[in-house]
Amino acid sequence: MKSVYKIPQKIKCLTDERKRKSIPLFNIVMPVLLFLMLQYESFHTIFSAPESMSKRLKNCLSRKKHTGETEYFYRSVVCMIIGKSPHVILGQEMLKPRDGSGKDEGELTGGKRLIERLKKRHGHFADVIVADALYLNAPFINTLKENGLEGVIRLKDERRMIFQDAERLFKQDEGKKASFWKGKKKIEVWDLSGFKMEGCPYKLRVVRYHEQWEENGKERERFM
Repeated sequence: MKSVYKIPQKIKCLTDERKRKSIPLFNIVMPVLLFLMLQYESFHTIFSAPESMSKRLKNCLSRKKHTGETEYFYRSVVCMIIGKSPHVILGQEMLKPRDGSGKDEGELTGGKRLIERLKKRHGHFADVIVADALYLNAPFINTLKENGLEGVIRLKDERRMIFQDAERLFKQDEGKKASFWKGKKKIEVWDLSGFKMEGCPYKLRVVRYHEQWEENGKERERFM
């Protein structure tokens, strides 16, 4: 909120047209925004019931600090528009605390639930979901496809069979699509389809991207 979206600074720039301003506008907007993010329904829910604190702690994740104290915190998965601004947040799913198995809920579980909730609430809310390497997982890909979505997911674990199969084919120069210059960088792109992943009935594509450039008299390169 502070470093990426500069929310506090933007709230301070809001025009306040109220005649009575005994309470600063920032002191009204900021708590409401926080409650919205944490998915609290109202101030009444938080403060009126005697059990409100214990109820809040039940919804928190927890971990032991090195001092032996228990620390409570929140984690969530967020779906947002990337690329050109504005980067609108489409939805947020709070991860749930441990249920007796000894582990708090992970990002993948929360991510699948968020996709299903956004689909149910908004219908076709996106065309493509972009995710990092953690989400290269058959159940997550199946969730995307079952909800009419495509996925672009980072593949970087060299131990995966799909990585090894694709790399072997690319080194044989199969699937090479283009070689061109972008400014001072030379770009090469490979694209192959038909890959399989255990537990996933859908065929996958692997795209390889390579760029080379010169920096301070030295040759640099990057693969994706």
